[in-house]
Amino acid sequence: MMEENNDIEKNGTLHNNDENNEIPKALQNKEINDDTKNEANERATTTETKKNITKDNEKNNNKKFKKFYIVFILVLLAITISATYITIKYIDKSSNQNNENKEENSEIPTEETKEIVKKKAEDEKYALTKYSETYNENDLLINEYIDKDGDIKLRSDIDDALIKGNYISFIQIDGLKDKQVQNSVNSKLKEKAYSFGNNKDVRTNLTANFSNVLAVSIYCNDSNLEYNENEECLNIDLSTGNEISFEEIFVSSAPINSILSEGLYKLLAWRIKYQNSNEDNWEDDFDFSKYDSSDFEDKSMILSRNYQKEKGKIKYSLYYDKVIVYGLLDGLVDKDSESYINISFVKHLEDIAIFKRFLTKDSLYENSDIGLKNIIVCQYPIAPEGKAIEGDRALNLGFISENVYMEDFMEGYVKNANESVIKKINDYLQNFSNETKNNLMKYSNNGLIFQRTMQLIQDRDKSYYNVYIHEAKAVCAIDYFKNLAFEDYINLKTGPRVDAGIFVFSDDEYEQNQHPNLKITNTKEMQILYFSLDGEYIGNNEEEAKRKTKTNNENNEITVERINPNTILNDNTTIETNTNNSSTINTNIINNSNTSSYIINNTNNSSNTTNNIENTNSISNILL
Repeated sequence: MMEENNDIEKNGTLHNNDENNEIPKALQNKEINDDTKNEANERATTTETKKNITKDNEKNNNKKFKKFYIVFILVLLAITISATYITIKYIDKSSNQNNENKEENSEIPTEETKEIVKKKAEDEKYALTKYSETYNENDLLINEYIDKDGDIKLRSDIDDALIKGNYISFIQIDGLKDKQVQNSVNSKLKEKAYSFGNNKDVRTNLTANFSNVLAVSIYCNDSNLEYNENEECLNIDLSTGNEISFEEIFVSSAPINSILSEGLYKLLAWRIKYQNSNEDNWEDDFDFSKYDSSDFEDKSMILSRNYQKEKGKIKYSLYYDKVIVYGLLDGLVDKDSESYINISFVKHLEDIAIFKRFLTKDSLYENSDIGLKNIIVCQYPIAPEGKAIEGDRALNLGFISENVYMEDFMEGYVKNANESVIKKINDYLQNFSNETKNNLMKYSNNGLIFQRTMQLIQDRDKSYYNVYIHEAKAVCAIDYFKNLAFEDYINLKTGPRVDAGIFVFSDDEYEQNQHPNLKITNTKEMQILYFSLDGEYIGNNEEEAKRKTKTNNENNEITVERINPNTILNDNTTIETNTNNSSTINTNIINNSNTSSYIINNTNNSSNTTNNIENTNSISNILL
């Protein structure tokens, strides 16, 4: 059966194949084409479907990407905001910490910061700010000793005629509360004087004695020594006895190199003028452009190097108005010429500290009435030689009101006189000065600088004493008086006229043109007061003084009226200020014939014995 079925299947298959084989070819081709088309359509449909699916996928992907991008941006924005917030908080915290650190640092500064702050504070404390500032002399007794051939004596105990030949002079001080410091200072002063040797010709000069500072210059007259080798200097802080360095003269911020260079330029320029001028044209304007100064800059550089090399050990002489510096001009000037730099204080006012640096809260001295007080800075009111005058003293000195500065000195040229007699004359002149002061205090229109010296001298036949009086005044606008008037004043004091003593104001045309803001007036004739040998005032007329002195000698007594200054201050001087800041002075002073003049002309009118004498030539009547 199985075989029959297989045969049937085989036969069937064959039968079918036979049928297929019997279908026409055209029909078969048609069927094939239809199948091909169907397949192509199916493929196209499939491709289209795929494309549609792809587009749909792309759209879906784009949507997803956009969503992702938006989310990503939002996340980044959130991160940025968070980071910014954190950064700001961090910066704020850091800033607060820095501020706290700064506050801590300000409370506990570094050593460098401490030094800067200290120097700045010192500069503000010690620097001069106005020309009208004042200083005081030290209340010290200064004794000069002479060692001649081993015999040491006080100079005041030796007649001037005997002081000649070779000798050594040195000074010693007295009056410090701290005797240990005083002994130390005196030892240094003596050792320095003998540093040239025991048999030399040595002179000690006191160059400064103010604001707790003492300075001396010691000169040895020895031709075997080169210039600058024959001079020694000693500058001492009296509060400690220590020597003062050159740098301590100035505030810490002072441009010392520039100041030294300026001094060098002036020295070199002066030498050019000296070599190319004479007495006839010395006062004329000098044209430096005609002369070679190309080496000035190179010399300034050498000077700066010399200073840096010697810094801390500079040799210098300190004065009231300047400092002279030695030993820095090697290779810059001839050795046989004056090789030092002169630094004027008035030209460097704000850089100068010496007038304040060594002041102390409590006085260093046993006395308080020896030194001069209220002296205008950067100068000394008496010429250097005036310090040696016996009996020299200030009667009134300083600002006596907001717009009046007064200098009234008595200079004593009498030696070996009876002390009680000199005291009587001094007392008269002191009262005389005080009454002048009272009158000057009434002056109010302008600024006024008043100067007067009264020189006590004995006449040749020693029958009476003379007091020669010199007066001068300088008037200016109030605003100018408060500062700049004293720059003019200091320049006059430190200029060539200083040799004339304190009487430095001149009303000659040249001087007036140099200081156009000051209206200067001074006495045209010498004023003289006369005193008897017992110290009584006997008038203003020489013939009258001689007559009364003769009467006194004959009768052994005399009655004299005392002349008191009883002047009325005339306050009609006015100042007109120009646009160029200079001041024009209009003087409209009216003499009062009823005013009792306290300075009276020396005339030959022997009948002129009354106290009330009109003196139209007296500076007192011009001023008061």
